[in-house]
Amino acid sequence: MAISTPTPSPYTILPATLADLADLARITVEAISPDPFWSTLKGSLTFQDQMDFFIENLRPRFLAAEELGAAQTWKLVDSDG
Repeated sequence: MAISTPTPSPYTILPATLADLADLARITVEAISPDPFWSTLKGSLTFQDQMDFFIENLRPRFLAAEELGAAQTWKLVDSDG
């Protein structure tokens, strides 16, 4: 049986920082927008309202995680650009 070399992943996992907060919020809003349950919950919130909601709810998690060293958030980055 031949041993094959695994194909390298085009993605890299890196620690996320507060500078990534807007991107993470945007990805979250875009990912849950098609969900009918979320559509009911968000009511008439605009895209920007949703972004603000997620940014304000994620920010304390980032700050507490950094201060306490209790948790870390990660991001998946396309290594090919």
